[in-house]
Amino acid sequence: MCVKDKVSKVICGKKIMKMEKQFSIEIIVELKAGMLDPEGITIKKSLKHLGIETESVKTSKRYIIDVKANSEDNAIKKADEMCQKIIANPLIHDYSIKLSDIKIPLETS
Repeated sequence: MCVKDKVSKVICGKKIMKMEKQFSIEIIVELKAGMLDPEGITIKKSLKHLGIETESVKTSKRYIIDVKANSEDNAIKKADEMCQKIIANPLIHDYSIKLSDIKIPLETS
Protein backbone atom coordinates (compact mmCIF):
# COMPACT_ATOMS: atom_id res chain seq x y z
CA MET A 1 0.00 0.00 0.00
CA CYS A 2 1.27 3.47 -0.91
CA VAL A 3 0.82 6.60 1.22
CA LYS A 4 1.35 10.19 0.07
CA ASP A 5 2.92 12.51 2.64
CA LYS A 6 2.92 16.32 2.89
CA VAL A 7 6.20 16.88 1.00
CA SER A 8 5.18 15.33 -2.33
CA LYS A 9 6.59 11.87 -1.67
CA VAL A 10 4.85 8.58 -2.13
CA ILE A 11 5.91 5.90 0.32
CA CYS A 12 5.35 2.33 -0.93
CA GLY A 13 6.61 -0.08 1.69
CA LYS A 14 10.27 0.92 2.12
CA LYS A 15 10.56 2.50 -1.34
CA ILE A 16 10.14 6.30 -1.39
CA MET A 17 9.13 7.87 -4.69
CA LYS A 18 9.41 11.64 -5.13
CA MET A 19 6.55 13.16 -7.06
CA GLU A 20 7.90 15.35 -9.82
CA LYS A 21 5.78 17.58 -12.00
CA GLN A 22 6.52 18.95 -15.41
CA PHE A 23 6.57 22.75 -15.45
CA SER A 24 6.51 25.03 -18.45
CA ILE A 25 8.77 28.02 -17.86
CA GLU A 26 8.79 31.22 -19.89
CA ILE A 27 12.08 33.15 -19.95
CA ILE A 28 12.32 36.59 -21.56
CA VAL A 29 15.79 38.01 -22.23
CA GLU A 30 16.19 41.72 -23.01
CA LEU A 31 19.10 44.08 -23.40
CA LYS A 32 19.85 46.17 -20.33
CA ALA A 33 18.93 49.84 -20.39
CA GLY A 34 21.52 51.84 -22.31
CA MET A 35 22.72 48.90 -24.42
CA LEU A 36 22.72 49.45 -28.17
CA ASP A 37 20.06 47.39 -29.96
CA PRO A 38 21.09 47.29 -33.65
CA GLU A 39 18.23 44.96 -34.59
CA GLY A 40 15.69 47.28 -32.96
CA ILE A 41 17.24 50.30 -34.72
CA THR A 42 17.05 48.53 -38.10
CA ILE A 43 13.41 47.58 -37.57
CA LYS A 44 12.56 51.15 -36.51
CA LYS A 45 14.18 52.52 -39.70
CA SER A 46 12.41 49.94 -41.87
CA LEU A 47 9.05 50.81 -40.30
CA LYS A 48 9.71 54.49 -41.02
CA HIS A 49 10.36 53.64 -44.68
CA LEU A 50 6.96 51.94 -44.71
CA GLY A 51 5.37 55.11 -43.33
CA ILE A 52 4.94 53.79 -39.80
CA GLU A 53 6.32 56.11 -37.13
CA THR A 54 7.41 54.58 -33.82
CA GLU A 55 8.88 56.04 -30.64
CA SER A 56 11.21 53.10 -30.10
CA VAL A 57 11.68 49.44 -31.00
CA LYS A 58 13.34 47.04 -28.58
CA THR A 59 14.08 43.40 -29.26
CA SER A 60 13.90 40.51 -26.84
CA LYS A 61 14.05 36.73 -26.94
CA ARG A 62 11.43 34.44 -25.46
CA TYR A 63 12.18 30.86 -24.43
CA ILE A 64 9.62 28.26 -23.38
CA ILE A 65 11.35 25.41 -21.54
CA ASP A 66 9.69 22.37 -19.98
CA VAL A 67 11.43 21.03 -16.88
CA LYS A 68 10.72 18.38 -14.27
CA ALA A 69 10.90 19.51 -10.65
CA ASN A 70 9.32 18.63 -7.32
CA SER A 71 8.11 22.21 -6.67
CA GLU A 72 7.53 25.56 -8.33
CA ASP A 73 10.51 27.00 -6.45
CA ASN A 74 12.82 24.27 -7.74
CA ALA A 75 11.58 24.79 -11.30
CA ILE A 76 12.30 28.52 -11.04
CA LYS A 77 15.75 27.81 -9.54
CA LYS A 78 16.54 25.53 -12.49
CA ALA A 79 15.46 28.25 -14.93
CA ASP A 80 17.54 30.87 -13.11
CA GLU A 81 20.58 28.59 -13.27
CA MET A 82 20.04 28.13 -17.03
CA CYS A 83 19.89 31.90 -17.50
CA GLN A 84 23.02 32.55 -15.45
CA LYS A 85 25.04 29.81 -17.16
CA ILE A 86 24.02 29.96 -20.82
CA ILE A 87 20.84 31.77 -21.88
CA ALA A 88 21.68 35.34 -20.83
CA ASN A 89 24.90 37.33 -20.65
CA PRO A 90 24.67 39.11 -17.27
CA LEU A 91 26.81 42.00 -18.52
CA ILE A 92 24.34 43.05 -21.21
CA HIS A 93 21.06 41.22 -20.53
CA ASP A 94 18.22 41.34 -18.03
CA TYR A 95 15.87 38.38 -17.87
CA SER A 96 12.56 37.46 -16.33
CA ILE A 97 11.25 34.02 -15.42
CA LYS A 98 7.59 33.09 -15.28
CA LEU A 99 6.00 29.76 -14.51
CA SER A 100 3.45 29.72 -17.29
CA ASP A 101 1.69 26.45 -16.62
CA ILE A 102 1.83 23.17 -14.73
CA LYS A 103 1.34 19.93 -16.62
CA ILE A 104 0.49 16.35 -15.67
CA PRO A 105 2.29 15.07 -12.52
CA LEU A 106 4.88 12.37 -13.21
CA GLU A 107 6.17 9.76 -10.77
CA THR A 108 9.88 8.98 -10.61
CA SER A 109 11.74 6.66 -8.31
